[in-house]
Amino acid sequence: MALETIGGLLQNRLKVALFSINVVADDADQKQVNNSHVKDWLLGVKDGVLDAQDLIEEIIHIQVSKSKQEAAESQTISTVTNQQLGTFNVSPTSIDKNVVSRLKVVVQKLESLVGLKDSLLLLNVNTGFNAGSRMLKSPCFPSMESHMFGRNNDQTTLSNWLKSQDKKLSVISMVGMGGIGKTTLAQHLHNYPMIVESFDVSAWVNVSQDFDVCRIARVILESINGSVIQSTDQSILEKKLKEQLIGKKFFIVLDNVWIQDRMKWRRFKTPFTYGAQGSKILVTTRSGEVASVTASDQIHQLHHLDEEDSWTLFAKHAFHGFDDSYAVSWTKKTTLHEQIGKMVADKCKGLPLALIAIGDLLSIN
Repeated sequence: MALETIGGLLQNRLKVALFSINVVADDADQKQVNNSHVKDWLLGVKDGVLDAQDLIEEIIHIQVSKSKQEAAESQTISTVTNQQLGTFNVSPTSIDKNVVSRLKVVVQKLESLVGLKDSLLLLNVNTGFNAGSRMLKSPCFPSMESHMFGRNNDQTTLSNWLKSQDKKLSVISMVGMGGIGKTTLAQHLHNYPMIVESFDVSAWVNVSQDFDVCRIARVILESINGSVIQSTDQSILEKKLKEQLIGKKFFIVLDNVWIQDRMKWRRFKTPFTYGAQGSKILVTTRSGEVASVTASDQIHQLHHLDEEDSWTLFAKHAFHGFDDSYAVSWTKKTTLHEQIGKMVADKCKGLPLALIAIGDLLSIN
């Protein structure tokens, strides 16, 4: 079987496994306190997801390197676009047998964990599909949408806040339930040329459950310097961060934040107070309490997509073999595919991540 076919099948199996784990992740998070078996299960899931993320980033790196090489050879493309960087498509020219083999091991590990969720009595405690577990989110998977549906007003509001010069440092919190599209919207803002060009430096950190100050500082420093930081001393990292940010206008995205310690946040924020006027920290979180802990200057609540935008997004992925105009045209037809598709889309309760995941899995292509 060709690498392309094997890779594609593994990619789909990975999506299914992640989705199956996501829907019970909140219940597992609550039960782990009194159940050591559930705690061990969550640790296994976290390890599996980190392995999957490492592989995805490796595949993206291979794709980017290949794209740059082809661009240099053809002398028709000078850079790799942000959209290419956010795309995860397995092809025989972008990966080799070794990567496929490792991906298979990761998928099998996650599938075995999925098989244990019933024996652990883990339940989906949320209404609709919860496809956005806090431990599984990553700006690289699933891939960033080239077009956002139903988020024009949200994007305009957040863009205006980001471009404002009213304070030296502003913290903006985007709040919404898992799978609502916080990470995707933050990606668009972080990569939007008119926003990026207005800052001296920018960085993205996937924070997740543990607000590890040293790890976050290292990621930011590495993003700015482009070199690996070995230090694990918080004081040294704070000093280096201050030196890199002093007098500069910066845009930092802290994705998927769960901090509840106000003192910890205040110390973490100290190096950022030395930046230039108009510097911004954008926090995405599922908890309104986090917005309070971070003393956010602006809080933006992200809501579900409406029925029309939900269907359009679902159709785009369910019929992704066609161009966007064809997918959208299905909204004007009464067909069996549309009737079934709309019932499935309705079950997703306006959650973009669920619409994308289910649309991909049910794709007719």
